[in-house]
Amino acid sequence: MEKQETNNEKTLTQRITEGLHRSFEKLVRDKAKDDGELIFCEDGEIVRIKAKELLKQQTK
Repeated sequence: MEKQETNNEKTLTQRITEGLHRSFEKLVRDKAKDDGELIFCEDGEIVRIKAKELLKQQTK
């Protein structure tokens, strides 16, 4: 029974991860249409990145 629960947990984790990935892609595409930016924290510093630049990096 534990194996099945582990498989169900993996499936749930995979589905959540895929949903997050799709949501982020949609956010980037929507921001790129409006020539918007996304704001991240990198090494404790606030970084602004144009959504269009992220799209270019994803297609490479």
